[in-house]
Amino acid sequence: DDWFGEASPDNELHIVTDGRWGFNAAMTRAQNYTTTNSYGILRSPWNHDPTPFMTRHDHLYGYFNNLKPSGCAQYHTTLKSDNWMHLSHMLNAAAHGHIHETVGGSWDNIYPDWLDGEVSP
Repeated sequence: DDWFGEASPDNELHIVTDGRWGFNAAMTRAQNYTTTNSYGILRSPWNHDPTPFMTRHDHLYGYFNNLKPSGCAQYHTTLKSDNWMHLSHMLNAAAHGHIHETVGGSWDNIYPDWLDGEVSP
């Protein structure tokens, strides 16, 4: 926590508030850049988080995320690649793993309620 901050912050906006990355701001009003989200924040266009800080959450679509980051076995296999295509594939799959889902999370959606029949699509 001292270095990276909390893995799943216990605040309503899921903002990392401690450690080296505490309150790490994303550029807002980034209209001079070609890639922004729907709120004009400099981040992926598919990331519709309006919060202008780095956020983390341990849930995906309302469910606890028990995925684990890649480990030694995945990195070992990747480093044993003997051609560019295999290396490229491994870097984007096994070695990269589920890191975005593991530390990023996803929230503010209706999927759990929809799956439980409480709302209709």
